[in-house]
Amino acid sequence: KILDDLSSGHEHNLLELRPHAEFVCGDIRDPAMLDRLLPGVELVFHLAALPSVVYSVEHPVESLSVNWQGTLALAEAARRHGARRLIFSSSCAVYGPRASGALSEDRRPDPASPYATAKIGAEYLLSNFHTLYGFETVCLRYFNVFGPRQDPDSPYGAVIPLFVKALLDRRQPVIFGDGNQTRDFVPVEQVAWTNLQAATCPPGTIVNVGNGRQTNLWEILRVLGDALGVAPDPRLEPERAGDIRESLADTTLNRAVFGTFDGPDLPASLARTALWFAGRLPEHRFVD
Repeated sequence: KILDDLSSGHEHNLLELRPHAEFVCGDIRDPAMLDRLLPGVELVFHLAALPSVVYSVEHPVESLSVNWQGTLALAEAARRHGARRLIFSSSCAVYGPRASGALSEDRRPDPASPYATAKIGAEYLLSNFHTLYGFETVCLRYFNVFGPRQDPDSPYGAVIPLFVKALLDRRQPVIFGDGNQTRDFVPVEQVAWTNLQAATCPPGTIVNVGNGRQTNLWEILRVLGDALGVAPDPRLEPERAGDIRESLADTTLNRAVFGTFDGPDLPASLARTALWFAGRLPEHRFVD
């Protein structure tokens, strides 16, 4: 079963899954909807969110309602209906803008936006559910996820689809800041694989999901431009409130818990993503 309100996605992305899964358009804060869908469910993969730091700064009440209260509603309904485990999509934003170096899971959280606050609050909430009720929970702290099917048309979208769309449209990509800010970009195939591994890892695990490699935005643009045969000419804009300067996952615990993801390296994943958006890779399937 798949529940999504399609606020940042499209139903056509699920076409390959429709013969195997029931899709319901709805809101995780709707208790009647959850009571209808959750009986008989063993595992809940909770990826629902308003996933934007900038949007949360502009719309704090809505962001907290979806990202924190929505998690509470889903966890409680899943527990009541006998689900075994909830796997939560958290975020590296919980570490905050002042964190530097490789960020390990024992680093003290320093959330600096309503989005980050909701994510760390949800982690604590799920830890309570595990400790108090014996309800299994796992929290995956995603770093910068990218891949096919991301929405390139939202002003709050992830940077890679926004860059790719600008290059394909022969427009100037926009960089907020000087472009030397770094991120730990992780392909969506690795995230999907990690979620599947999280179904059987020790309950209560909180773990980073990243590559353990820093890349600045100039390098990202260069790789995408090379893949598409376009020379990037970005326009620089002022930094945005809530954005972080650098981000790097310490992946030591991830490797200990899940092993090593056997997939393409970052440049190859970036190139494949750019070509998918360009229509040159019409089919994209997750790795087994």
